[in-house]
Amino acid sequence: MAFPVVDTEYHKEIEKARRDLRALIAFNNCAPIMLRLAWHDAGTYDVSTKTGGPNGSIRNEEEYSHSSNNGLKIAIDFCEEVKAKHQKITYADLYQVITELKEKNPEMKLKIRTIAIRNHDDVVEGSS
Repeated sequence: MAFPVVDTEYHKEIEKARRDLRALIAFNNCAPIMLRLAWHDAGTYDVSTKTGGPNGSIRNEEEYSHSSNNGLKIAIDFCEEVKAKHQKITYADLYQVITELKEKNPEMKLKIRTIAIRNHDDVVEGSS
């Protein structure tokens, strides 16, 4: 899987996914678990090695089945509905767009990274 080019079209697709996520979260009343998903995906960052961070690895069974990620499969499945419509964007970006949807912090801006984990072998040891 090649990383997508982060161009105007990619940002337009992010915006469409943002709208769909907002609607999904409102309809399912699932903001807490969705934010937890984004947080746990980002929580793999290792300051000493400067590796990990938001990369989409949380969707792999080896990650979401970890005890600290208990229940996150629900949010992952919700995200699959949006990902199916917006296949161009990475899981990493999809999950982190969720962090922007907090009504109390609408000025929070996301840096699109497009770093994506292909499988569990790419995950930082001891993450999530």
